[in-house]
Amino acid sequence: WNNTLFYHHTKSTHVVAAAPVKFGTFEPKTEHFAAKGFNGLTFAEYSHNYPHETFTLGYAGLGPTFYINTNDNTRLHGPGAQKHHEVPGEGDPCFAKVIKGGDVIEQMRHSDNDLHKNRNENPSSWHDFDIAKIASAYVVRD
Repeated sequence: WNNTLFYHHTKSTHVVAAAPVKFGTFEPKTEHFAAKGFNGLTFAEYSHNYPHETFTLGYAGLGPTFYINTNDNTRLHGPGAQKHHEVPGEGDPCFAKVIKGGDVIEQMRHSDNDLHKNRNENPSSWHDFDIAKIASAYVVRD
């Protein structure tokens, strides 16, 4: 996820999403995931033990795109809430939780970027989003 981006639109403040594209050029980075053997989840398996609480990370469908929940989104992303899953009643799986930096996520979520004052209400290009660079990312194990 190094040198990729987080993005969000004021119409969707319930999440801050991460996209596997190169920051600045928006070229896909899917080849990096494929080289590591990751082409997405085999199936989306939601667990009630890991609900979509504030600052949890969930896969968007089968991934690799993921999002950070900025509030409790169990009703929006939990079982049966979205129709893109192949198994009826399934939900986006959560796989991690932000343990430090929640204030930064809130700043991204509530940014008032002058560059986007005239943004499209229904996003159609990267210019319609507030974007932040993911300089580097790593896993902290409990």
